[in-house]
Amino acid sequence: MLCISLFDIVGIQDFVFATKKTRENVGASSLVGKVFEVFLFEELLKSFPGAATGWRNAEEFGMLSSAPPQAEMVYIGGGNALVAFRNKEDAVALTRAFSRRVLKETGGGLSVAVAHLET
Repeated sequence: MLCISLFDIVGIQDFVFATKKTRENVGASSLVGKVFEVFLFEELLKSFPGAATGWRNAEEFGMLSSAPPQAEMVYIGGGNALVAFRNKEDAVALTRAFSRRVLKETGGGLSVAVAHLET
């Protein structure tokens, strides 16, 4: 059963504007930008080396092919990411690894909210 997971970053404004120092605000903003574009990609490929991550140039949804990848990045934008998995167990496993990474990299300043939908 296919599982679609929607990831959202929680606490962006508080994290970015935790200080009145512009340099620190810019650094925090840069770190927020890396949450999906770097951290999620790295954790996805670490957990599922054959994951489809070329969503920007993909001509079709790989999960519907005869040999679907174990996981597929569908979209990143607006502080959200959408990832498809072959099953919910894989989605939950990635969520754990990704959440730990965000906690570690941001010192607990950001959180991740996730919704899984089996279809």
